[in-house]
Amino acid sequence: GQELITFIDSKISGKISKKVPLEDNGFNEWWATFPGVNQFTYKNRTFAGDRALRIKKDDCRLKFEKILSEGEYTSEELINALKLEIESKKESSIKTGTNKLTYMHDSLTYLNQRDYEPFIELLKTQQEIEQINTIGGVDI
Repeated sequence: GQELITFIDSKISGKISKKVPLEDNGFNEWWATFPGVNQFTYKNRTFAGDRALRIKKDDCRLKFEKILSEGEYTSEELINALKLEIESKKESSIKTGTNKLTYMHDSLTYLNQRDYEPFIELLKTQQEIEQINTIGGVDI
């Protein structure tokens, strides 16, 4: 706020620069993981695409940071959920012969509609099963 008041009071023309967070909160990895388009090659099969999936990077960064600030999910969970969804859509594409990435929301809609939540739950369930199997089962 003070920076804006100083700028308005000054006679110097210029612009206020946005401060970019210095620490990496995982957004850059999430952004790089998110498919750029819905076209892909997987297990030697190529699936045609017709649209961009990775859009509005600055808006996505703000939404990503907001999700992290809520404290319910970590950046690692968001990244792993995204990887799981992409992998499952590609596997399903191989099985059905149709491009399932076509049904994936663009990056901003993905975050706004919290598409990651079911995949985080799947990951947590898988981790619980692995823990039980590592411990040696459950006594009844």
